[in-house]
Amino acid sequence: MNPVLLTEKYTIQKHLQTFEEMAGAIAPYIDRCIFSFVEMYKKLEKNMPELIPLTVQDKETLAEGFGAIAKKYGIYLQTCGTNGDYTHYGIHKSGCMTLCIILNPLF
Repeated sequence: MNPVLLTEKYTIQKHLQTFEEMAGAIAPYIDRCIFSFVEMYKKLEKNMPELIPLTVQDKETLAEGFGAIAKKYGIYLQTCGTNGDYTHYGIHKSGCMTLCIILNPLF
């Protein structure tokens, strides 16, 4: 699990394209995909000035795209530590790594 972030190189379209490619390749071998949106903290702003803050609309666009791709490949998709409700895109709200996930994988 890595946070989703934006830069001039890692655009919304690049994230969706990469997720589509990865999902097609690994869907048969995973039981879920967990993601979060990067939170812009002062230290992060200083250490990674190339980051572009995600707007609410950016998050909605990414969530909608990720949800559609996950559905296409039958991937259980969930958020980790992300504010916002994306259940209407088929994205489950859960913790990053919970005891339930460890003890009860989807496979």
